[in-house]
Amino acid sequence: MVTENFPVLTLRGILTSRITPNARVVVSSVARAASFVAVWVNTATTSSTSAASMSGRTCAYHDDPHTIMNELGRFVVDHVVPVYHEPSLPKEVVVGSRVEGKVCIVTGAGSGIGRASALRLAEEGGRVLCADLNGASAVETAAMIGEASGEALARDVDVSSSAQVDAMIGAALETWGRVDVLVNNAGVNLPGVLHEVSDETIDRTLDVNVKGQIYGCRAVIPTMLAQAAGSIVNISSVNGIVSEPFLAVYSASKGASVMLTKGVALDYATRGIRCNVICPGWVDTPINYAHAEMLGGLQHVYDTIDSFQPIGRPGTPREIANVVLFLASDESSFMTGSVVAVDGGMTSQ
Repeated sequence: MVTENFPVLTLRGILTSRITPNARVVVSSVARAASFVAVWVNTATTSSTSAASMSGRTCAYHDDPHTIMNELGRFVVDHVVPVYHEPSLPKEVVVGSRVEGKVCIVTGAGSGIGRASALRLAEEGGRVLCADLNGASAVETAAMIGEASGEALARDVDVSSSAQVDAMIGAALETWGRVDVLVNNAGVNLPGVLHEVSDETIDRTLDVNVKGQIYGCRAVIPTMLAQAAGSIVNISSVNGIVSEPFLAVYSASKGASVMLTKGVALDYATRGIRCNVICPGWVDTPINYAHAEMLGGLQHVYDTIDSFQPIGRPGTPREIANVVLFLASDESSFMTGSVVAVDGGMTSQ
């Protein structure tokens, strides 16, 4: 047991929750996940105690609240403040089974965030259909899963074609009989000054980034309705929330992804289908390289990255894939319509 005297200023800064005076502490399961700091008064106290009047009183902290109460006897805790420390992995979590048996489709699975997501889902027991415009890259991702004793299927898919997207869903159903997770990741980033952007660039951006996700949602929802369960994870960008130079069309397409997600979430919230969207910051993938050149080159972007991404480094595809896995799994069962920025603090500024 450790006791210390806290100055008044510190108390004012840390006192964030109250327990009614003269009420004994009820230790909940939450208490087991955090240490406690307690400022106490004795049982005769009947009025609220101000921070100023606590100057010089003893504060106690201990990892086990039961120990605090045993050592304090019948003192009454007036203020309780949880102190964060890194939680340990709950013993009941079995690593490698977070999406055990779930059928997962990942578009743009041939590289970058898509490949990382396909691999991560497979690591946790998912059966993965790897779809990509570049069929050879999709085959490579599926082979990587197979080499790790996972189960995967590769398919050449242009998500701007509704017929190909429908066939992709059909292939998963034919192979595994269901679809539990759709990750709408396929996208293009074709930067440019707006008044110089061609019709072809606009069409391709909207066809892939917007229509591709709409087609994916539309094609998979009937299956998920029949199952009364399913998780759709759309990949947008921080540029769906804030824009950057040379990305007017791209930002418009990623904003559409955010709003598509909210619309789907509302329409199917009571029918077992969840839909969430991830907005990655600057991640080290080839999709960003053309934009980097317009900003002065990739090295310049990385040399100055702390000016726009406070964490001071690019993200990695696996860091985004970890969030994909969470949203795909039942761990996120109370989340739908959520816009999850995974951006190293970029949108916090």
